[in-house]
Amino acid sequence: MPKFLPFLRSEDGAVTVDYVVLLSVAAAAAAATAGALSEGVSDVNRAVETQMGTQGMVGETWATAMANYTPYDEPTYSQLYAGFSSLENPDLDVLEGMVNVLVEQMTPEASTDEEYGMLNDMTFSIGRVYADRVRARPGQTEYDEASVAPILADLGWDQGLVAVNGP
Repeated sequence: MPKFLPFLRSEDGAVTVDYVVLLSVAAAAAAATAGALSEGVSDVNRAVETQMGTQGMVGETWATAMANYTPYDEPTYSQLYAGFSSLENPDLDVLEGMVNVLVEQMTPEASTDEEYGMLNDMTFSIGRVYADRVRARPGQTEYDEASVAPILADLGWDQGLVAVNGP
């Protein structure tokens, strides 16, 4: 027992314990602050993107990416781009909703290279039309088949051209 008493009475290392506790509290406070601020920063970011889109400003980098896209199938991409360019904004928004649904449904494992390439061509051709119009994409994730059919018919397209992996 006499060997343990000096050890128990010794204060060596107590400062280290204090710093470990203090550092843990500081790290927890930093993590809590970052978590609380991240949602607010995301909201501000979305608000700025929305405001830029409504004022007719589209990011230069995004517009350049749309214009510099290398199509999977150039003739089909050109046909898609020409067709989408001929649409009024509300019809373009409907087709974007359909394409976004197709993107959500498609998984790389379940799709062929052709389907994946076609869907990319559709996505980028719509994006390029939005960039040409200096208009933000609305990001719709739903559509009504009844509203898509007349648009495709006006374009003279077969539903199969666009319905890669449709609903």
